[in-house]
Amino acid sequence: MMRILLVLFIVCFFVGCGSQSNDRDILPTNAEHVIDIGNGWVTFSLDGREFLFHNGFMGYAGYEAITCID
Repeated sequence: MMRILLVLFIVCFFVGCGSQSNDRDILPTNAEHVIDIGNGWVTFSLDGREFLFHNGFMGYAGYEAITCID
């Protein structure tokens, strides 16, 4: 019984409690033509310019980045 609890604790520790949010919630409210290109990468248009957005793995904010790709 103790081994099962230990395994469950280890699994929960590695999985964590991060939540995946919708990219629309993270992007600017005026973002248009939002295209999910996979693996956390999204392209969108804003004020006539094209942007590339990378959402961090498992929702960690430290890995997010927005780049203008004119």
